[in-house]
Amino acid sequence: MKLNTHLTQSLPTSFKKPTLSTIISYLLAGILAFSGIAKLVDASGLLSTLQQLSFLNEAMTVWTATLLPIIEIGLAVALFLQWKPRITLATTTLLFAGFLSFAVYGFYMGMAGDCSCFGNLVESRFGRAMLIRNGIFLSLSIASLVIYHINLRKRD
Repeated sequence: MKLNTHLTQSLPTSFKKPTLSTIISYLLAGILAFSGIAKLVDASGLLSTLQQLSFLNEAMTVWTATLLPIIEIGLAVALFLQWKPRITLATTTLLFAGFLSFAVYGFYMGMAGDCSCFGNLVESRFGRAMLIRNGIFLSLSIASLVIYHINLRKRD
């Protein structure tokens, strides 16, 4: 019992009693890490999807395909480590809002093919399933951000 108490006291606050916000953050971190690594392994699907966008030139297509997985993995690490949660959760929410906006755009513009959001491991065609999935991810990130702010207010 004494060892357990000592261990609990020596752990960082975020490891002592995970809040719902922390649990959701870990889930989002897993999703972002998985998708970022999958895009790094094979970016061909992402590149072909981005090439369908007439408003992106070739350089922007390459930069987007290069930076997106790095941003996803960076956010995943920050979420997992609970580094600056307010900023990280807000940035994650913006990223998922962008993903949902892109899914809506692709769906209504009739974009064809698989966006390779999760590499070649999970099919990600533009359609209702993609809209629902991205809506769920955005909802989770918003919920985590709101719960985090509610918990901050309770502490003050």
